[in-house]
Amino acid sequence: MAPIQSGTPIHLLNKPNKKALVDAYLGKSLDTLRTPAMIIDRQLFSQNCANMHRKAQEWGATFRAHLKTHKVDNILG
Repeated sequence: MAPIQSGTPIHLLNKPNKKALVDAYLGKSLDTLRTPAMIIDRQLFSQNCANMHRKAQEWGATFRAHLKTHKVDNILG
């Protein structure tokens, strides 16, 4: 049986600050987070952006880093 997902505390629904988010979610299992949830590996994102900036320069193009989300039923199978 899958773990019960977390709820969204009412105080986090309207532009929460970073401390409130960290206090509410830091250390929680990914399985318990409410979906959809965007989880970003900052180090990997930074490395990918740096690689794309280099490629864009080689191609004579510009690069604008951004993130996109997609709704899926179960990304892990």
